[in-house]
Amino acid sequence: MSKKKIIYCSLLIILAILSISGVYYFNKEKKNDNKIKSNNNLAIMIKRDGTNSYFSSNSIPVGDYVLNEEKTICENGGKVKSYDSSTGKIGFSFLGSDRCTLYFDALKPLAWKKILNDNGGNNVIVAKGTPDFSKIANDGGGLFRTTDDLGFSYYFRGFVKNNWVKFGKYTSDYVRYRGYDDSNSTSYKEYDTLSECNESDTYNYNCSAYYYGKTGDDMYWRIIRINGDNSIRMIYTGTKAPSNNTLFVMTGDNTSIGFSKYNAEYGNSENVGYKYTNSQQHGYGESSTIKTHLDNWYKITSLETDALTKALIADEIFCNDRNVSTDTWTSSKHTNYAAYVRLNTNKTPSLLCSTFNDRFTVTSETGNKSLSYPVGLITADEVSMAGATYTDANSDYYLYNGASYWTMSPGAYNGLYFYSSVFTILSSLSMSSLVETSGVRPVINLSNEVRFNGNGTVSNIYTIS
Repeated sequence: MSKKKIIYCSLLIILAILSISGVYYFNKEKKNDNKIKSNNNLAIMIKRDGTNSYFSSNSIPVGDYVLNEEKTICENGGKVKSYDSSTGKIGFSFLGSDRCTLYFDALKPLAWKKILNDNGGNNVIVAKGTPDFSKIANDGGGLFRTTDDLGFSYYFRGFVKNNWVKFGKYTSDYVRYRGYDDSNSTSYKEYDTLSECNESDTYNYNCSAYYYGKTGDDMYWRIIRINGDNSIRMIYTGTKAPSNNTLFVMTGDNTSIGFSKYNAEYGNSENVGYKYTNSQQHGYGESSTIKTHLDNWYKITSLETDALTKALIADEIFCNDRNVSTDTWTSSKHTNYAAYVRLNTNKTPSLLCSTFNDRFTVTSETGNKSLSYPVGLITADEVSMAGATYTDANSDYYLYNGASYWTMSPGAYNGLYFYSSVFTILSSLSMSSLVETSGVRPVINLSNEVRFNGNGTVSNIYTIS
């Protein structure tokens, strides 16, 4: 992590007129402009890293710097009107003569650059090549590179411990209601309201509130990958800060936002859509049950309710790949979706989303612009890249949370049995019927302009700078 640099500039400006505005340009490329002449009474002092001493400089900083307006002062009321860090231009406005003291703070690197640097840099990452996706990743694999629809993407894989992020808060209580199978059972079903639980024909014993988040609770995430446009994709991991006991893996119900069906409608192949339209393979007219669940959660968090936090969220593609594979079972009515063949047959996960209507966005032109909020689910391909396979158990990688949860990737459809399925993940990838209940773990994307403090470990979690 780069340390703050403070550049101290003392400007003595003697003016022959009563008022003046000006722009000063110090260009390192032009030596004549860069030289300090004795008759202009200009001195620039730069603070050394990690010390309180200064050394003489002859240029306004260019690059990742920002003018510290709180500290900057002109003795006779003059003002610094502007600072262009890309060119070194400074604009002033003052009356008479004045002496100005300017402070420039070095900015931390953009978050995506910091993540790369914290994992050895681009050359080291590229040199790792492509992992063997037929095998689970249960060691410290780290960061790898591939391509997505927007460019180069860098994804975490294996038993990693440096992809923790604290971001966002609950601005209202988020509560679900649990009803149990009988008075002594630990098996439960969740409902949206208490009355819905009490009125159910089954799982209606000991109906009570369960809080997944309370007002003011912080939210924690794991970075999945850097997207091709340098935004950062993250998966929710709860309100509990990680500790030395959860360096790599955090488990428990609160690593999700509750349990839900993927969709209450399941008799047609279209029902595997995050949003769907009957009789259209790639339609997006109706919201699935799980999309409604995610939206209801999202809108009571600072991700939506706080303007500053909301501005840090990127509107990125959530891929609901509904392409049909030619690989089918013996029944002519059974169809496998493309992700099944990629992950089970070929062991070749991909971050490409080939069908435009399956790219879900809010307003971004990169997708279908059908979402209400910029939130979705992880894909089965992202899970595979993180370290899971379709057949082998793996509880030693960062996506494991000890419970089954939904992905956004359709698995199969069998019209003979009215069976539609979507991939879920526990210790391995599997397919679950849409009306089965699994955990819901939100996925969001941070803007590519975000800057991080920290190094992503539990002792120094990434936070927004």
